[in-house]
Amino acid sequence: MLNTKSSSPGQLGHLASVNMKALLILGLLVLSVAVQGKKFERCELARTLKKFGLAGYKGVSLANWMCLAYGESRYNTQAINYNPGSKSTDYGIFQINSKWWCNDGKTPKAVNGCGVSCSALLKDDITQAVACAKKIVSQQGITACPMFALVNIYLFGCLHFKDMGKKFERCELARTLRRFGLDGYNGVSLANWMCLIYGESRYNTQVTNYNPGSKSTDYGIFQINSKWWCNDGKTPRAVNGCGVSCSALLKDDITQAVACAKKIVSRQGITAWVAWKNNCRNRNVSSYIQGCKL
Repeated sequence: MLNTKSSSPGQLGHLASVNMKALLILGLLVLSVAVQGKKFERCELARTLKKFGLAGYKGVSLANWMCLAYGESRYNTQAINYNPGSKSTDYGIFQINSKWWCNDGKTPKAVNGCGVSCSALLKDDITQAVACAKKIVSQQGITACPMFALVNIYLFGCLHFKDMGKKFERCELARTLRRFGLDGYNGVSLANWMCLIYGESRYNTQVTNYNPGSKSTDYGIFQINSKWWCNDGKTPRAVNGCGVSCSALLKDDITQAVACAKKIVSRQGITAWVAWKNNCRNRNVSSYIQGCKL
């Protein structure tokens, strides 16, 4: 039954006090959430970085950007870390440094290479953080994630397969290579090309592998090297024998990758590829095209 008895002034005062406390607590909770910044879900960040054009930017795969962001900030836009040695601070989802790339008004002799305030790198909207990260990788390159062999776990289940680069089916690739004229090219059988590619990239166009010794990177389905054959804008004293950007070798359309592979085999032979020497030379490689109805 509804109680129609009126409340006393004391009760009303108590209720007002309770309501005020509740509002204060709610306000503090809201403020706390705002201060914490945005912590992206893994797949949410993968899609966001792809939208900003980081997939393949300067030859760096989306999986490696994800690995980097996880290692630096655990996908948190508000991450801040102070470096006592340089008296500088790393800011945001990419942990961009105040000594060289942003201005926080307190780091001595700061350069501010990105022309941005460090506080802007802590926003939920990562537009400026991505722009600065692009500038950094354009000027200095990127050191591959220590878990390089496992970087694709950072994308697992996040994107449509085509967004992660194309991984050919065996017979699909055999037919594609034959159409591009590789069967017998420079005396190399189609089965040997297939064996080579399997050893280098497992038929995946997006594979990249960094070589610390030469500071170069191998790109794409043929694992073509940035020291000699393509340009990634970061490899020292690169030759670019194929006259092609390394990022072009990561495309689903392998036209440029095949053209470069033809140039390599014409000049150096099939032994230019370590995977062929280790896995295919003097072996029966017919199984790589078996049942493909070429």
